[in-house]
Amino acid sequence: MCLSYFGKVVYGILIFITLGITAVALFTPGWRHFSKKDSDKEGYIGLVDGCKFPDENEASCDKWWDDRPKWEQAAKTFFYLAMALEIIALGWIGMSYILCCFHKRFMHVLPLWSVLITAFLVAGLAIFYGKYKNDAGLITDNSSYEKLEPGYSATIMDAACGLALISIALAVTTSFFADRTCC
Repeated sequence: MCLSYFGKVVYGILIFITLGITAVALFTPGWRHFSKKDSDKEGYIGLVDGCKFPDENEASCDKWWDDRPKWEQAAKTFFYLAMALEIIALGWIGMSYILCCFHKRFMHVLPLWSVLITAFLVAGLAIFYGKYKNDAGLITDNSSYEKLEPGYSATIMDAACGLALISIALAVTTSFFADRTCC
């Protein structure tokens, strides 16, 4: 059982880091990256905030936000759900310290939290990677822009998804050791 207490601490730290990385990725502006042809000037567009079109005024960003693709809302919803579950998982860990008599029962739910968090992150990323070039006419229809690619925010969210995958293995191991008296 002592290994499950150690696992619980490590799991809590891992989920806290995953939550931070998820939030950073979601709220940074680098989801899409593009450049101007024959120039080193670059532009970017975020999912929640942030927009810059090279050599253009704020009206281009306003037009983008007014006509943004509908699939973005679905991707953001999955990321928000993952963040909510990360917060719930942290609260669950906190409650397991307060209600220490029920430690085993609390530990058996950790894999569920991790699987759901990972599923929501994967779903959001699948939508983004599958559609980030779709409905981007403001960029793709303009011959002065080139190379519309995923930006650094997508890479950060990939890292959050990787940590969520690791949390599944850690949660299963912690749950397993909650029933054992090996120490």
